[in-house]
Amino acid sequence: MSKGEKILFCVLNWGLGHATRSEPLIRRLLSEGKEVHLASDGNALLYLRERFPDLVFYEYPSYNIRYGRSGTGTVLKLALQMLPALRVQKLEQQLTEALCKQQGFTHVYSDGRFGAFSRRVPSVYITHQLCPGTGSSFVNSLAARMHARIMNRFTEVWVPDHAEEAQSLAGALSRPNRWLRSTVIYIGPLSRFESIETQPLVYDALAVLSGPEPQRSLLEEKLLQQMAALPQYSFCLLRGVKGLPALQPANVYLYEMAGPEELQKVAARSALFICRSGYSGIMDLHAMGIRKAVLVPTPGQGEQMYLARYLDGKKGWQVRTQEEFSLRSLLPEKDGRTF
Repeated sequence: MSKGEKILFCVLNWGLGHATRSEPLIRRLLSEGKEVHLASDGNALLYLRERFPDLVFYEYPSYNIRYGRSGTGTVLKLALQMLPALRVQKLEQQLTEALCKQQGFTHVYSDGRFGAFSRRVPSVYITHQLCPGTGSSFVNSLAARMHARIMNRFTEVWVPDHAEEAQSLAGALSRPNRWLRSTVIYIGPLSRFESIETQPLVYDALAVLSGPEPQRSLLEEKLLQQMAALPQYSFCLLRGVKGLPALQPANVYLYEMAGPEELQKVAARSALFICRSGYSGIMDLHAMGIRKAVLVPTPGQGEQMYLARYLDGKKGWQVRTQEEFSLRSLLPEKDGRTF
């Protein structure tokens, strides 16, 4: 890429994972002298505004994806939201095209936003899912075809994973499928973090929440109830949303959102790391070199369930379902109150 590029970088608002993993790529583009404008919505937009206060922002239409209260409910609810999502995708593409014409963008980058491409300029799609892992082989094949149709609208597809299958963090998800025609480039895992050195421990466990509602709140409620029942331990909870929960145990230090520097410091002082098995969180664990972690896949989200199965037991990581999750079973015996 040459200097003088003006880039529209669009980020999906599906939890904070797309925004956080896009951050190091945005910083790299800026360091290379590119002019970068950002587009997103919701919490992802709020996060990016905090991290890049001097950049130009555009608010894109929201997919407003919500999950059910159970795995089956989530699958059904996602199916019912497909038609509204297609309408948002169309609006997104029209807005991207108009911005390219009005603002003179030379390139469009899209992390997960299906309609954020232009027929006028080269467009890059960023994803770790070349072959979606949704469940049965029939459903996977159908999903792979549909996703390939979306990816084929882009000039290039950038995959934040290792090209060598033996080193892959995403497993079969990041391997090309036969319907994909766009150029595929493996750019290696993306993360805001660097390898950490363990510091004197302050917290027995750090839990990082993410993802669409109501599942984010359901896991938060379960965690806070279990943390409150263990007053002899100290915890840190990063909520990933603005505001405070109804239950605020004295032995839990709460963050709404945290920048990478602050979160990295907390992680270095925590004995156990708890997070979803979303790919962005997995890349962060890998980058920080965290060996003691528990992955809790979002019920009904096939990608996270596949990644949990693929990574269970690797790198020292464990997997627990949200239904069976027991914080007490993960902690060593400890007497006396911490706070």
